Amino acid sequence: MDKNNHTDKQEGSEEASLALLPQLPTGLLHDSGEARDIFLKYGLPHKRSPCAEGWKYTPLNELANRRLRLPTTADSSESATMDKRLPYFAGATTLLFIDGYLQNGAGKNGAGRNGGGQQNELPKGWLTPYRELFAVDKSQPMAALNLASRCESWRLVLSGEQPLVHIVSLSSSESESASSSDDSSSASSSSSLRLLQTRLRIEIAAGSKAIIFQSSLQGATNCCVNDFLTIEVGDNASLEHMLLHSGAANSFSFTRGVVNLGSSSHYSHISSLRSRGLTRHGISVSLSGTGSSCTLHGGYRPEGSGHIDNSTEIIHAQPGCISDALYKGAISDSGSGVFHGKIYVAPDAQSTKGYQMSRALLLSDKARAYHKPELEIYADDVKCSHGATVGALDDEQMFYLRTRGLDTSTCEQLLLEAFLSEALSCEREDCATALCEHILA
Repeated sequence: MDKNNHTDKQEGSEEASLALLPQLPTGLLHDSGEARDIFLKYGLPHKRSPCAEGWKYTPLNELANRRLRLPTTADSSESATMDKRLPYFAGATTLLFIDGYLQNGAGKNGAGRNGGGQQNELPKGWLTPYRELFAVDKSQPMAALNLASRCESWRLVLSGEQPLVHIVSLSSSESESASSSDDSSSASSSSSLRLLQTRLRIEIAAGSKAIIFQSSLQGATNCCVNDFLTIEVGDNASLEHMLLHSGAANSFSFTRGVVNLGSSSHYSHISSLRSRGLTRHGISVSLSGTGSSCTLHGGYRPEGSGHIDNSTEIIHAQPGCISDALYKGAISDSGSGVFHGKIYVAPDAQSTKGYQMSRALLLSDKARAYHKPELEIYADDVKCSHGATVGALDDEQMFYLRTRGLDTSTCEQLLLEAFLSEALSCEREDCATALCEHILA
């Protein structure tokens, strides 16, 4: 019997017995700790759990019926690192994670689909193991699972004005013999999922400027990627943070980012998400310093029966802060897209400006979109707005393009590019190109 799943689940209060839990591999969880207690007590979101409202459009009942297992090996072969979908950025320093493990080749310059480049060592002091505790939120069950697990934890410190840092996360493929090698009498190997987890803390020193591009590519089905990221941006510092994600069919992917901003600092986040499985991308930004600002933009494209959930939270904790959130989705086939965004303005956060907009295009009769924008305001001197729209491609625009001799497929591609590119613009042209090419391919 799996101690981490069954014994701990039945142990203790009545609330613990109601927890909806997947089957966990033996030895995954720490023996004690707040994160472990929260996960075992509340489990995955369900109707009676405290996080039910935030997960109402992304139920995880299917995940509760699956058995999670650890990867057998971290495959660091060239075929894994040279994924054709992986963008290349000249002069970038690359951190490479495969199956949740940092590779020996991390910190090399020039890794990517086009190869080449010098292989420079990562500057001393940039990346170190991190052993301090992260904050735990009972409304984020997958983040609690990550923090309760025994997995690698790293701290990346950037100061001054650094070249682009490319953080790459890949999942390796496993042979049938490897995937069925672990023993389990409660579930067959076909119903099990490889659990791949990374945990990273990024610190941007005061007065510094940094650019980080994350590429998270699932190359194999039947896996559950569960990443946790925390970012500290110092006073008068700025970070442009981009995320490119591809989710495989019959797989799960969860990303939780927690960002804290100092005075007069700026954080910009741009995400480009595609998935044929279930993907949940959550980010919480706290404007903790006077005069800080953030921009959260994203484009998403579920395919097949894929499901993509964008969950954002912006906390205006100090006066004079500005936030802007814009998410656009193009949903095809029988896919579904979710935007759940919240702006919170504290009583002392006067002179606040906060804007939030979500737009979705439904490209088929079976496509679905769910929007839930929220404002919670306790200050008087504020300018805040939110909105949401759902529609189809414009027939008049299609007709106009068709009269110019373009076929239907080309017309749709041009309209999608015009629609999504607004949410994917960024400072570096090569990064913007990579984000747009990924979502439009």
